[in-house]
Amino acid sequence: MNLAEVKKDPIVFLEKFFLLKDTGGYIKFFDWQKDFLRALFSEEEPIRLALCSACKKTGKTVGVGTGAALYTLFCWPAYPPVEVYFLANSLEQGKSLAFSELVWTCTNQPDLARATTVYRDRVVVNSTGAFAKALPTKAKTVAGLAPSLTVWDEAHGLQDSDESLWSEMTSIQTKRSISLVLSYAGIEGQSNLLHRLYDIGTSDDRPSSWLFFWSHDPKISGNVDDAFLEAKRLELLPHQFSRLFENKWTSAAGSFITREQWDNTLDSSLRPLPPGTGDLIFLGLDCGLRRDSAVLVGVTKVGTDYRLAHFRCWLPGRGKKNEIELEGIYNHLLNLHQTYNVAGCWFDPRFLDSIAQRLQVEGLNMISVSQQPSSISRCYENLYQVLTGRRFTHWGEPTLTEHVMNCVASDGPAGIMLEKGGTRSHKIDGAVSLALACFGGSKHVETTIRVHRASNQPQPPPATPTSQNWARLHKPIQRGQRKKLGRAISDIIKEASK
Repeated sequence: MNLAEVKKDPIVFLEKFFLLKDTGGYIKFFDWQKDFLRALFSEEEPIRLALCSACKKTGKTVGVGTGAALYTLFCWPAYPPVEVYFLANSLEQGKSLAFSELVWTCTNQPDLARATTVYRDRVVVNSTGAFAKALPTKAKTVAGLAPSLTVWDEAHGLQDSDESLWSEMTSIQTKRSISLVLSYAGIEGQSNLLHRLYDIGTSDDRPSSWLFFWSHDPKISGNVDDAFLEAKRLELLPHQFSRLFENKWTSAAGSFITREQWDNTLDSSLRPLPPGTGDLIFLGLDCGLRRDSAVLVGVTKVGTDYRLAHFRCWLPGRGKKNEIELEGIYNHLLNLHQTYNVAGCWFDPRFLDSIAQRLQVEGLNMISVSQQPSSISRCYENLYQVLTGRRFTHWGEPTLTEHVMNCVASDGPAGIMLEKGGTRSHKIDGAVSLALACFGGSKHVETTIRVHRASNQPQPPPATPTSQNWARLHKPIQRGQRKKLGRAISDIIKEASK
């Protein structure tokens, strides 16, 4: 492999040897990538720190990050031996992004495959000993490292606790060492390291050894079109879209939905669902118990659309305990179970386990939804898509409207989280209950139950799997059997909710 002809220009070298995992073809750089990489490796003005920030899906991680690492491994002077390190928010993430692309191209490109040896945690150039590996940001020490290139990917997620590693890595002095930072915009008050680099990069006092690139154009690389962006605008919260696809700094929390979006789901002709209609209803129940409210929301589903079918709010009493009477909630749910076709009740288990067990014995499917972010955020994200997609209608229930408008949404590690906006007196239990009910509807799988009868008796129509319909189609259920049946139904619903 003759590198002398191509190693002077990173673009010529990479377009000749950089094989992409996604397409199986050789990379073709966009103009902004060419300008950035050529400036990064310019001999006229040696670069020590480079910040490349662009919108999501624009090719900064693979095109710039992996490309810079590949060029450094093969085209920099062999002595001292080249060391390339990849760092991200975790070791797994560091390995799965730019580093994994490097491993793939060194394994599948014929010339590079002959020139390198790929180990579990590193790629080594056989002739020079140059290597690349991924490091965890939680590494206790970097003593003995002499990085030629350090690729800091997804730098918006670096925490204050990572600053010691940043200081050590950027303080190591070698003849030529570059710190390459890749990221889209971060969150105000959280992405402090990235914000400090941004402030220096946009100031008039930016050092000459710094390379700074910050783009707000989501179509800079032609990887996304207007249809994709419009779909993402509907899926994401406004501040999420602004950060990911406009590359703008945002606060950690923003409005969940606007009043206009909520009013667009209003149907003044809609009324609460009367008993005995047979329509399957999905219940969501959130309870704050003390100095808070408990709200029960019921929705019906038509295709992928939801309709508000039932609403009830309980406020705490005026006694010394100032608590909500759980017995009233139990009686109301039991009455709904006896008079409606209830698919199940998805609830917050923190204060409701006692009545949930009793209702389960009575045959009402009670499905607890953990309030851990990894679980509840799925409910909130589903509700956001339902509301912004105008797949929900309501009759303008004042309390529900108030609770939805009180919500602010924050970016959690697992996704969207709802919080109270304003003071603690602003309640959001109705919005949480609505999210639980719609989540239950999204997980529901229509099934039928057939009861075998004698040939001279008519076959009943298919029935939905509720204990009420089972009771109609079979002999009365004894108390001991009812408890077993309730548990079996609960297991079926929980399995469908996974």
